[in-house]
Amino acid sequence: MARKLVVLLAWISLGYIVFVTLSPIGLRPVASHNPAYERLVAYAIVGILFGLAYRGRGFMAPGIVVGAAIALEGLQSLTPDRHGRLVDLLEKISGALLGVLVAIAASRYLVRSSRAITNEPARPARVEIPCDNPHCAES
Repeated sequence: MARKLVVLLAWISLGYIVFVTLSPIGLRPVASHNPAYERLVAYAIVGILFGLAYRGRGFMAPGIVVGAAIALEGLQSLTPDRHGRLVDLLEKISGALLGVLVAIAASRYLVRSSRAITNEPARPARVEIPCDNPHCAES
């Protein structure tokens, strides 16, 4: 249930970024004097959510957030009052990848600390089964 909620939050947050990125400049929320910080933090949050939502799926989370940043920066060139710039794209990609890395580190830390609390071994121990058959020693 929690994973489904994180997946939903990840896609909702990306949808919000799509709206804010492609809407007229007057509808863009302003949180700081420097929009670079806003881009970095917004994409870091999306990166964290996608990193947690698609944890253990290789390059899926970074692919989604970096692909979205590239597509949205390109689509900004088609709007009359917005412009896509390489510097903005690099800020967005940096924030997205930072967020995914934070999510990966956090999930690994949480798994490790939960194992420490429950005294569960990190990996199951390998059990050797003794064999009286002389052919077992050959393999």
